[in-house]
Amino acid sequence: RSEIGHPPCPLPNQAAAASASSSSIALIRRRIPDEQANGRKARLVVLEMIGGSRFEGVSLTADDVAILQERCFDPQVAIRKQALVSLSELFKSQPDNAILRQSWVSTVPSLTFDTEQTVQDKVMAYIEELIFDAAVKGCESPDAAVWKILDDIDRGSIDASKNLQRICQQLSRDNKISKPVFKSLMKALEKHQIKCAWILLAHVDPFWPQLVDGEFVASACEATRDKKDADEMKVKILRVLVHVANQLKAPVAQKLTKDLVSRLEHFNTRPTVIQVAIQVASALQIALGNKSDDWMRSLLQKCDSALSASVLGSSDSTGAEIDSLDQLDAFLFTLGELAQRCKKETMPRRAVDVVQTLIAPSFEGLRIKGGEGQVRPPASSRAQAFITLGKMCLQDQSLAKSCIPAFARELETSNDSIVRNNVMVVLCDLTIRYTNLVDNYVGKIAVCLRDDSELVRRQTLMLLTNLMKEDYIKLRSGPLFFRLILLLVDDSASLRQFAGVCLDAITSRASADKNLFYNHFVESIFYLNDYRMHAAYNKFSQTDRERALFSLRGSAINQLKRMEIYKAMLSRMSDDQKFQVASQMCREILNAVTENQLLVNEQTGFFVLQDALLILCSRDIKIKIAGIGSGAGDDIEDISEGSQKLMEAKGKILSKLMKKNIVENIVPIVIELKHLLAKQRSPLLGNLMDYLREIMKDYKDEIQDIFASDRQLAQELEYEYRMVNASSARERQALAQQQQQQQQQQNASNAASQPESISAPSPAPRLKQAVPSVYNPSPAKVKKVSATSPEDGSAAPPQVDNRRASVLLSPTLARMRAANINFMSPSKLKAAARTGDDEDLPVQPARLDLSAADNNTASVAPKAKGRAKKAAAPKAKASAAAPKAKKAAAPKRKRKAAESD
Repeated sequence: RSEIGHPPCPLPNQAAAASASSSSIALIRRRIPDEQANGRKARLVVLEMIGGSRFEGVSLTADDVAILQERCFDPQVAIRKQALVSLSELFKSQPDNAILRQSWVSTVPSLTFDTEQTVQDKVMAYIEELIFDAAVKGCESPDAAVWKILDDIDRGSIDASKNLQRICQQLSRDNKISKPVFKSLMKALEKHQIKCAWILLAHVDPFWPQLVDGEFVASACEATRDKKDADEMKVKILRVLVHVANQLKAPVAQKLTKDLVSRLEHFNTRPTVIQVAIQVASALQIALGNKSDDWMRSLLQKCDSALSASVLGSSDSTGAEIDSLDQLDAFLFTLGELAQRCKKETMPRRAVDVVQTLIAPSFEGLRIKGGEGQVRPPASSRAQAFITLGKMCLQDQSLAKSCIPAFARELETSNDSIVRNNVMVVLCDLTIRYTNLVDNYVGKIAVCLRDDSELVRRQTLMLLTNLMKEDYIKLRSGPLFFRLILLLVDDSASLRQFAGVCLDAITSRASADKNLFYNHFVESIFYLNDYRMHAAYNKFSQTDRERALFSLRGSAINQLKRMEIYKAMLSRMSDDQKFQVASQMCREILNAVTENQLLVNEQTGFFVLQDALLILCSRDIKIKIAGIGSGAGDDIEDISEGSQKLMEAKGKILSKLMKKNIVENIVPIVIELKHLLAKQRSPLLGNLMDYLREIMKDYKDEIQDIFASDRQLAQELEYEYRMVNASSARERQALAQQQQQQQQQQNASNAASQPESISAPSPAPRLKQAVPSVYNPSPAKVKKVSATSPEDGSAAPPQVDNRRASVLLSPTLARMRAANINFMSPSKLKAAARTGDDEDLPVQPARLDLSAADNNTASVAPKAKGRAKKAAAPKAKASAAAPKAKKAAAPKRKRKAAESD
């Protein structure tokens, strides 16, 4: 039918198949955040198949794409690789899908910072294929997907552009940016005017500038001179022009320099254009061999005069005047850029005083031409003034020494997020130049990690990560590490993912402390709960404001956040480290409670002990040894046979050490703590018993040996373990019955939606009306079984004897009833079943010869005859005894008759 243009005939079970497929996909979507790594990976593969339209009637949704995007930052390397591959392959198959494209742009380039080299290689391969190779193929098509990708990168966050720049640097080092790429980009610009090609050309131009036509770039820059709405295009063209300045002829270079300086003297362009214009003007002067900086001195003098007139009210202004607040920002930004390129002696001293006056919180004397009197500078102008002063400090150490305390104070007192952000950026830049001067204020910078603005938190995390990767800041001492891990539970989901990537980048350095999470784990419990009474832990010098900002003490919500942090830290530890952490928690926390060194009566001490017990019960601290704990089987990478044997041997040794440690070190502390908490009637006793049950679950065969010192506790644990298993079995049984009922209802609805002519009606409904107890068995028909089976201790579900139902519901019996054959009614069958033995009831019904229906006879199988004889025996005996009783009673009747006569 499809070949001749007709739609295919719908199958009878098409609705049922679509319903089953949709329910299965819904189940897969719910189980994406599985604890097992194998499960997460398999479900990502299924999502990729859904996106590839391999399931009829099911399509990829925005939530599915968000799941793939989130799994790209999974702790497991194999999961990140699978999510990266799935997302990229889906985008390759659907290049016009805007949701997939935006998700790919915001996720895949950022994985260049991944700690795993194989993940970075995958990213480089997809970038090379989807951007560079696609640019070569689509140079003649303005609607190619590669130009949309580049446009999304340019319009997105600044991080996406920086990631692309880093990728281009890496590909150039590997000699993977070929000449055809430049030729295709130039062809796209010259012949087809594809403006997005400037984005990629600006990133690759520094590596092969000789392949770019400088004259064409200069003419493009000249064409945008009078266009006021082309600032973004001007920036891209000027960035390319910086690297091809030495290719231009002298007249062209002089003309461009004059034009750029003229634009700068008007002070009416955006800061991004000002920055690139100064770079191009400097590059052109170097290409012309002109070492004079007269044009920069002229700009400095105009900035100094205009700012002095506006801020200080100087009357000797000979330069430009400030007409608006936007022009004030342009003057400040130009002054800062020139301060980085001029010598220290060239900078006017009055300009420094003007900027310092402008950043003062109490300053309200700003004068604007045409304005009404003196006004207070807006937050954006103050923020720009801090950036300008920071650039001046980079050239003057004495100025930096006097300004750094003022910067740190502004972080605490400012109410404007844009001001705090710029001050934090300035301090991080000064850390590179003057590390010793800023080292005492690193804690003040870290306070921005708990700022109200997400932008400030993200900027602070990124800059601190770069400083730690370059070893300008150390994590070995101070509270900086504990403040960083708090971002793992930030309110922003994207920032939580970015925090995990940054922490992995910090610990993956060659000079990094590989045991960073292990060394700080126990202390993090005290820090997050704000417990300061320990002799060694959490002894940092902090203000009350800082303690309040970085504390997660108390409350159920904060406890969930603390457990998420512990889980993230444990996921970055080896099995040996987990084993040592568990022992250390028992010594430092559980044992401290028994020796009255940690007071659980106080709120903070209470939650410290509760967190420790919850961690010891958690699945994340379990060691992945076959037969020990619930973490076994998480490994998803194929390993060689030799490595597997080595891991098994190591696991056996570690298992013996764990058992010895539990018997000798942990169990005595736990028993003593149990008696103490029971005496105090503490609610923490329940958490402690949960931990003991976890020990029994892992070592149920050795429980008597482990708790040899307290046999009563061992018996209590065994009893509770059986009760818990019985309860879980009942819950599983109830859940299975509920699912079965739902499946039956769904099957019934699917059957109702099918055409009636598909199959003949079944006689079962008539029989259901006659024998309702078979379909809804009473409790008497359910065999009672013990709660636990003697073999494995697991609860056995109740069983319904289906042998009677097989007789009553058999098709043969239905045909007999339809043919009016009086063989044995259902009531007689049930009576025979009650009087007879259950073993005699057959599983299959008796075969009947319906050909003799007219003679009201039937040939019965031997077993059926035996059952009939057995059921009729009492009647036969009764009929045989009747004549004898009648004969014995005859003389009595005769005597009575004679007496009556």
